[in-house]
Amino acid sequence: MSSEGASGKPPARPVRASSAPPWASGDLVSDLLHEAEAAWPTEAAGFLVMQRGDHADEGRVMLRPLAGEASSVSFRAHPTAVLNILQAVEETQAQIIGTYHSHPDGAEAWSVADHDWLWWGRWHALMAKRPEGWMVSWWTVEAAPQGGSAVAAGTEVSGGARAE
Repeated sequence: MSSEGASGKPPARPVRASSAPPWASGDLVSDLLHEAEAAWPTEAAGFLVMQRGDHADEGRVMLRPLAGEASSVSFRAHPTAVLNILQAVEETQAQIIGTYHSHPDGAEAWSVADHDWLWWGRWHALMAKRPEGWMVSWWTVEAAPQGGSAVAAGTEVSGGARAE
């Protein structure tokens, strides 16, 4: 993945959403928190995949974790892991609607390398390890008008419950 397009810039910038996406169920948030905790003290990352077509789970969003090289401040997906997920998505008529990754060091800000996640979908869940537990923040992007900046529309979630 490269964070630069033909213009030399990512497709948009991440913006913290004002509310969680409508498909972000409590089960999905629990799964995100589980992924982050299971990978701790290294980063976890993967795709948010919505099932489509004639499938019993149509409309349900599921995690598709990526295998890769991880540290406490970086994640690099194995190319074959990405290809395997893309093939499974196509075979099941699913759609990648976003990505997720964790920051076990607690950082809630995006690094330059994190912008690579923006190529895969409109939504991103960022899990940050805080003293009181994992926090999930939802980020979104909308393609910027030519020459403009990205604008957005998620919610921070802690331990599976929405924080207001």
